Amino acid sequence: MADQSNAQVTLAAYALRGTPDAANTKLAAVWLERAAVSGDHDGMYYLSALLAATPLEQMRDPKRALSLLEKVRADMSSDPTMFEIRAAAQAASGAFEDAVGNERRAIATATKLNWDLAPLNERLASYESRQAWYGDLLGL
Repeated sequence: MADQSNAQVTLAAYALRGTPDAANTKLAAVWLERAAVSGDHDGMYYLSALLAATPLEQMRDPKRALSLLEKVRADMSSDPTMFEIRAAAQAASGAFEDAVGNERRAIATATKLNWDLAPLNERLASYESRQAWYGDLLGL
């Protein structure tokens, strides 16, 4: 099971449920790294979200988050979360104008899907205030 990428992603998602502590966040990163290295789409996607917005500063890597997101982007063009991950990584890098643009794209896409826009608007307000937002982008 440890070498099956879908199992690794499942274990990571389990570790990230609720409000994970630092140990569970680090454990999730280990499982997602293994899945991403094997080329697993979800592993790369979830790892990009974690690296873009983790509250753990020592784990945050917005540049790598954007790189991983590029690898799965073609499959995700209608997914608001893809734009949110990009916006979080851009804000973490100080590119707030780009973050605002991507968060607005996320909101436009999420509106068409009838999503609850409150968390997206909260993140947009942070980026418009030139502040990064850290937390769970995936709702695991």
